[in-house]
Amino acid sequence: YMYSSLPDSVKMISPFYFCNRALVELSCMGHSSYVGTALLFTGAIILISSLIAISIDTLKRRSRA
Repeated sequence: YMYSSLPDSVKMISPFYFCNRALVELSCMGHSSYVGTALLFTGAIILISSLIAISIDTLKRRSRA
């Protein structure tokens, strides 16, 4: 397992850990309690990245005008 050598504190802040764990459990057992957390992490990353990109674009447009 790719995260077995990392400390738990690092695992809990890694979105890759939750996504990987959810996918492994889904493929092995057919269910996983990590799916919700994986989707939450992924959604938060998408939301924050989108807000940053929109803010940067807005600042660039203001500086050109």
